[in-house]
Amino acid sequence: MHALRFAFPLLLALLSSNLLAQDQAPKEDKYYPLKKGSTWEYVTAGKSFRIELVEFEMVGDTLCAKLESILNGNTVASEHVAVKDDGVYRYKYNNIEINPPLKFLVLPAAPDKTWQVDSSAQTPGGEQLNLKGTFTTKAEPVKVPAGDYQTISSSSSSFEVMGQKLEMNYFFAPDVGMVKQIVKVGNSTVVVELQKYTPGEQQQ
Repeated sequence: MHALRFAFPLLLALLSSNLLAQDQAPKEDKYYPLKKGSTWEYVTAGKSFRIELVEFEMVGDTLCAKLESILNGNTVASEHVAVKDDGVYRYKYNNIEINPPLKFLVLPAAPDKTWQVDSSAQTPGGEQLNLKGTFTTKAEPVKVPAGDYQTISSSSSSFEVMGQKLEMNYFFAPDVGMVKQIVKVGNSTVVVELQKYTPGEQQQ
């Protein structure tokens, strides 16, 4: 009886949290729209995949959008992101929490802004991942299969993951989101380009 007495309020709180996430939509920005059902179709190295906003979930006390990367009908990755007044943050990647959440786009989006990130994450196997770097923004025109865009780029030339240095470049367009990404690790370069964006329905 004592166990049930304590378990019921906890269960009620969890249910209330889930219902809140379903009934609300997180804050969004024109450079990072977050409408449920939105899809971004990309191409990289001749292969197509899509990112879909599948639902809204609570991560701690923050309402996040859950984005899934889908290749050949299979979900190959997921992330939880949230838009805050000062930027767009990644809270989880493949259900691994990032502490503190990593800001990869500053808001309001504008050129000539700089910020540092210093986060960590622990894998299910107990490995500690350290994520460090300095980001800067620029105004840059971008041409991708989906069209021509005037973007704000968010770039880090000295990002480190467990001591491994890499270069990261995101390009965000108004009312679309990420239209291009370039990641360089050693002598390898991965380029991701938008083919099509389909906005989801406005949350009521």
